[in-house]
Amino acid sequence: MNTEEYIESVLKHIQNKAFINTVRQELEGHIDDRIFYYKEIGYDENTACQRAIEHMGNPDRIGEEMNILHDYKKHKIICIAGLVIFTIGCLLERSEYFSVSGIFSFFNTFSNILSCISICIFLLMAYIVYKYALISRCRVVLFLQGAVSISVSSYYIYYGIINFYNTEHPSDVTKTEQLLYFFTPVFMITCGIFFFIYCIICFTCSGEITSLIKGKANSIILKRYEYYERFLLVFLIICSLITTAFIISYFISFFSTG
Repeated sequence: MNTEEYIESVLKHIQNKAFINTVRQELEGHIDDRIFYYKEIGYDENTACQRAIEHMGNPDRIGEEMNILHDYKKHKIICIAGLVIFTIGCLLERSEYFSVSGIFSFFNTFSNILSCISICIFLLMAYIVYKYALISRCRVVLFLQGAVSISVSSYYIYYGIINFYNTEHPSDVTKTEQLLYFFTPVFMITCGIFFFIYCIICFTCSGEITSLIKGKANSIILKRYEYYERFLLVFLIICSLITTAFIISYFISFFSTG
């Protein structure tokens, strides 16, 4: 059995075809390393190849083990479910009758709090979809996530600007309440800009996943994926902390005036 035959024997066990080239590259790398080792200690080319293949082990067993390692069905389900929730949330949020803030509009005191919480929920779903779509190489999901994120971005930027310029601020409010009136639209605009950046990331990565599937993976692409993921996570944490502080301040102001 030569090197190519051995690799093909392993690959026939891989069910997730998106990772065929990744597994091939991994196997070729291990075999080349072993061939180099055996040639260094004095074996000729053919003998070194045979020794390297023998060292790798039974191709059927290796194939079954690598198939388990690259079985990302659960990750696909999670990222698809996350995309559905993200999309439905976007549609509901844009409806004055069904949005999180709209449903509880009779609690006007808490409408800004609910808006901030809904933004954090969007960020959490965005992080989940991005992470699991990359792991499972679901480029279509990532592309659709980018498309939906454009709508989310335009919604938050537009309504943030409208609220910032058109909201009437009562004259008899405390300084804390004045800060809260100012905070909500600014927070929405900031998150809108973030989601615009996020949609560009999704479009970019969805294209590069195609390169990964075709076996053109490189350390620069993979390292950039890691940086994007960290960027999403850090932004989510920051927004969650800001929202928590905002909620605390809101309730302090509410009970002090009530």
